[in-house]
Order: sequence, then structure tokens, then C-alpha cells
Amino acid sequence: MRAPGKAAPIVTILFLLQISAIGNLSATAAEFDHGHRLFSGELKKYVRTDGVRYKDWKEHRGKFDLYLEALKAVNPEDYEHFSPDERKAFWLNTYNALAIKLVLDNYPIKGNNRDYPANSMRQIPDCWKAVKWKAAGRDVDLYTIKHQILRSEIADYRTHFAVVPASRGGPKLSTRAYTPKGLDARLTADTTEFMNNEEHLQFLPDQQTIKVSKIFRWFALDFVKRVDGKAVFPPPADEEIVQEFVMPFAAPEVQKQFEGKRAKVEFILYDWSLNESL
Repeated sequence: MRAPGKAAPIVTILFLLQISAIGNLSATAAEFDHGHRLFSGELKKYVRTDGVRYKDWKEHRGKFDLYLEALKAVNPEDYEHFSPDERKAFWLNTYNALAIKLVLDNYPIKGNNRDYPANSMRQIPDCWKAVKWKAAGRDVDLYTIKHQILRSEIADYRTHFAVVPASRGGPKLSTRAYTPKGLDARLTADTTEFMNNEEHLQFLPDQQTIKVSKIFRWFALDFVKRVDGKAVFPPPADEEIVQEFVMPFAAPEVQKQFEGKRAKVEFILYDWSLNESL
């Protein structure tokens, strides 16, 4: 017969081991740097106002590759502990990092597809799915992040103005990564910056015409006005969606000239040339 009290130390040890395991799970989730400082450091080195210094970056990509490995190290259990803004920032940065990786892996790009500039990422075969990566336990590529995660799961139209497909027709790559802190304000600022650029939006009152980025042609339904968090159904015509969305970015006097009138919408040719700084 076992002496009284002998089981107590074993129970105590098992209990402590359980507590330790729970603590380790929490510590693992907390280890990921939601400030994305490593990525920001690399962006500051190689991003300029006129584009990205891909040539230099390719020659010194060690820290960038470490950041990619940090994204891969996040497992589903870690991700479950992320807040909504932590998740959104995570995927925005992952998209931009994989787009950079796509270019670095294929730089210099010299293609012969006449539909795109010779240095365009579109010259890379199956470019949207060419870079396969694991992040938060998921097998992802640029297509998956854009359409299945950002457009479907997160469904924030402002992310269109934050992800950069390595092209001059899209948003400019920032010198700092996205972080949960102040993310909402930053995405709104990104949207405003994009829409206030004449390369992406032009108002021609004399012709009752609005010229806008092809992003609005490709993803018009993403910009449908929402009521109680749900898109209006059936949705308006694409031209109505565009006019309603872009008009607040026009000067008051321009808004008056379009008031009560259906504008003609034309789409600006998207510039797929590489967003490179030489």
C-alpha cells in the first residue's frame, strides 16, 4: 500500500507542467513582433519617393529573408490570439513582402510579352501564384492573400490602397510596415493619398466625365456603399458605384457641377511597369 501523501508531489509536478505548457503557448503567440520592425527597417533602406531600389535590395536581402521566416513561424494557434487589426496588418505586410520577394527572385526582369512593359512583374510566369509561402499556418500566394483573405475575410476596401503589386499604377510602397497601432487612420490616409493623385483620379466637369484607376473596374463591387455592414443588393451599376465613391474627393465647386447628374466613367490605363528607383 502506497504511503499517504506520496501522490501529492506527482500531482503538483503535473499541474506545474500544464501551467508551464500554457505559459509557453502564450509566450509563443506574444513572440511575433506586431511592430514589424524588421520589415520597416528594410523598407527604410530601399524605398525611395520614386520607387524601390531592387538592385541593392537583392544584393543585401538577408534581413528581409529573416522577416519572411518570421511570417512563416506564425502558426494557427498564434494567429488565433491576434486582434483584428493585428491580423489585418499581418496580411497587408505579408502581401507586400511576397510581392517584393517575387521581384527579388526574378530581378532583373526582362520579358517579351508585348501586353506589358519589359520590366513588369506581369512578365513573370503565373506571377500571382509564383511565390508560395506559409504564413499563419496557411499556404498562401499573392492571389490567395488578395482575394481570399483581404477581399473576402477582411473585406476592407481600403486595403486596395495599401497592397503594392510592384507596379507604378498601384499605391506607392511605404517606408514603414503596417502595424495595428493607428491602422485605421493610416488606411484612410492611404486611400485619400491615392484618390488625390491625378494619376489615379481626374474630374472633367465640362465633359461630365470621371477618369479613375482601373482598380475600380476590376473590383467595383468592393466599393459598394454598405448599410449596417452589408453591401446594398442588388448593387448599383459600376458607374454609379464609382461616382458615389470618388465624389467626396472632389473640390466642393466640382461636386456642384456633377450634382444630380450621371457622370461618364472612364478608366485610366494601369501602368504595370516596375516601381523601381534607379
